[in-house]
Amino acid sequence: MSTRQENIITKLLMTVALTAILWAGSITSLRAVEIRGAEDNSDVLMRWHRVSLTFDGPATSETADPNPYFNYRLEVTFKGPSGQDMTVPGFFAADGNAGRTGADSGNKWRACFSPDEVGSWTWKLSFRQGKDVAIAKDPKAGKSWKPLDGQSGTFHVIESDKTGRDVRSPGRSCPPFG
Repeated sequence: MSTRQENIITKLLMTVALTAILWAGSITSLRAVEIRGAEDNSDVLMRWHRVSLTFDGPATSETADPNPYFNYRLEVTFKGPSGQDMTVPGFFAADGNAGRTGADSGNKWRACFSPDEVGSWTWKLSFRQGKDVAIAKDPKAGKSWKPLDGQSGTFHVIESDKTGRDVRSPGRSCPPFG
């Protein structure tokens, strides 16, 4: 085999390897957030039903140092179809299924909320780390945890399928709290 043929084969193999690495990286980033609806129909997001966003974040445990409950802060700001903003706190969710598995460690972080309007919603993530950042009054306390901080996305909410006396029924309205 000539040197020219070896160079062509080497370039081809490097191109294939680089393509595989980039493809694997894109799959990983696509799986970094999981958006799910209520357990009875988790692939459909409905008005007044729970919507959960689960993120792959720093791996830790309930007893780790730094403590995941004090030294990390996850907040997700949701913007509804009418332009209203809602910011909800998130939490360390261990393996993402700790209620069933009893896990106390993992890399899953979650935020939940109930959309009050049908249509397209956007979300933007704030993820901070630092000593006691979770209880700090300053929203910019600590430092950004870059793999998650600033991520954003969209999802679509449809009308609830509940009927009758269920407060999520389209024919009922939920009075404001207070």
